[in-house]
Amino acid sequence: IGSVPWSTTATSNNVIFVTTNGGQDWGPGSLPSSFGSGGTGLQCFSNGHCLAVGYETAKNAQGGVSNSPFALFSDDSGATWMAASIPDINSAIFEVSCSSPQHCIDILSGGHMNGESTFAGEIVTDDGGKSWTSVAATGLNPTVAAHPLIVDSLACTSDFHCWASGHLLGSLCQGSCPYAPDEAVMLSTDDGGLTWASVPLPIAPSETLQYDTVYPVTCVDSSHCFAVGQLTQTASSLPASSTSVEQDVVLSWVPSPGNSA
Repeated sequence: IGSVPWSTTATSNNVIFVTTNGGQDWGPGSLPSSFGSGGTGLQCFSNGHCLAVGYETAKNAQGGVSNSPFALFSDDSGATWMAASIPDINSAIFEVSCSSPQHCIDILSGGHMNGESTFAGEIVTDDGGKSWTSVAATGLNPTVAAHPLIVDSLACTSDFHCWASGHLLGSLCQGSCPYAPDEAVMLSTDDGGLTWASVPLPIAPSETLQYDTVYPVTCVDSSHCFAVGQLTQTASSLPASSTSVEQDVVLSWVPSPGNSA
């Protein structure tokens, strides 16, 4: 799914491209005119089944444009799409990962903090995205409300085991208090998303650095995953330096909770 210039009309600002020869050539697919996506909510399989999650754009009573959660599925490699059944939610549905053509998990984003959408819930499907149900997930709500969680990526290696990377917002005071960098987090579930546990990240190479994001996370198989972590200066080290330092590093580990490298 790619973006095209935004329009103020009630039409999609996204397009989809399809290849049938391993990526050598691409042609336009078909999406409902009202469908929009953040670009991360698409999964397709070799049997021609695809699902897409995002939002539906429509004119509101005030004459403006409003968005509501929306999900689609296709059985012909994206040539035609049908609307899925989703719960009555007031959240964005962007981060989706499928362990099979039938089973997928989506972590919802909702309340906006500093212009970013924070964690708002979880939905799952067991019929290839045709219908979705809400899950009462635990462990995704931060214990410190002042630092809400933003989920950046999701990777499932089976119907039960998934990894979610994200970051806790460091400061919500819009410049009225001392700067605090965001804090990267890695989470894991072994029960299909019902409960999530924090997974320790590698120790930063310096006491003056910390991980502020870990994005994206992707798994080759159930025994090996990779992620890109970004290191930034800690709040206490910034006064001694005139410029902020950022560095990207590649992380890899065997996906068992608590085991990082």
